[in-house]
Amino acid sequence: MNGDRELPHNMTCPQPCNCNLVGTRQGLGVLCEGKKIESLSNLKPKPLAAHELNMRNNNIHAVKKNHLLGYTSLNLLDLGVNNIKVIDNSTFINQSELRWLYMDKNYLDMLIAEMFVGLGNLEYLSLEYNHIQMIVAGAFSPMPNLRVLFLNDNFLKSLPMDAFLGISLSKISLHNNYFPYLPVERVLDQLNSIIQIDLHGNPWDCSCTIVPFKQWTEKLGADVIVSDLKCESPEEFWKRDFRQVRNDLMCPKLYDKVSPTPVSKNSTFTQDSGTRPNSYLEPNRVSISVLVPGLLLVFVTSAFTVVGMLVFILRNRKRSKRRDGNSSASEINSLQTVCDSSYWHSGPYHADGGAHRGFDCSTHLSTTNDA
Repeated sequence: MNGDRELPHNMTCPQPCNCNLVGTRQGLGVLCEGKKIESLSNLKPKPLAAHELNMRNNNIHAVKKNHLLGYTSLNLLDLGVNNIKVIDNSTFINQSELRWLYMDKNYLDMLIAEMFVGLGNLEYLSLEYNHIQMIVAGAFSPMPNLRVLFLNDNFLKSLPMDAFLGISLSKISLHNNYFPYLPVERVLDQLNSIIQIDLHGNPWDCSCTIVPFKQWTEKLGADVIVSDLKCESPEEFWKRDFRQVRNDLMCPKLYDKVSPTPVSKNSTFTQDSGTRPNSYLEPNRVSISVLVPGLLLVFVTSAFTVVGMLVFILRNRKRSKRRDGNSSASEINSLQTVCDSSYWHSGPYHADGGAHRGFDCSTHLSTTNDA
């Protein structure tokens, strides 16, 4: 419909837009797409009763605070494919009915909370294909009912702490940015209601810093992450999905700390972050406390053994002197008995597996007699 033809008398349609009734409530839908409009203030007369306002594909450069004053029934606002670089703080202050907001394909470079004040019931926000490089902490906090967020195809390299604090996103798109990794603590762990996340097309650095993020993705359901996650660096993992690379290959030093190596006398202990100061010292203390008494027992036992052996030797030497007078005759008889026996018989092998030894009885007997 053009103008206000066939519209209720309390609804007006600005030129050069088209208008119709939309939704179950039969609200006013204003379609101004591709009309070369340079400002929202150029809409005459203002369609203040509009439920949907489509300003897509125009030449709007800025949205000022007063541009939406009086629009109290907007449910959908489409400002995509313009040249918007600036949105004044509190521009949406009275837009409590707004549920859908499209601002894709513009030139926004930073997001702050003041930009979204008044959007307490917003559920869908599209900011893809902008020049966003920075998101200030708490930027999305004025939108506690936000469920779907598109931030893909921007220039984001990081996300601030508490980026998603206070909101319950179910779907988020972060693909085609410049993230080397994403922090888990106070960022991703705030996505408690997520059912779909798109992360492809980022230059993931598959080293130690990405391990917590990798572990977070592995806890999600198979259908939550809708695309692959390919490593950009280091070269050995290039174009491999980092979920298929083992953690100890990505970060060997992290897993080397799990099993400490033996400590030498000249070694020193270093305390790493996240490790108890004396976690490696405690086992050595226990070992020494057991080792010292054991060594002492061995030393005392050895001392007693040496003393006993000395006493035994001295006593035997005294006895041997008393037996010298009677030993010669006994030795001659013993040797004669051995020479007459068959123990030293000739043959190649001894009964215990060794070779037989030759024994010259005449030599030993003559030696003994001479003595």
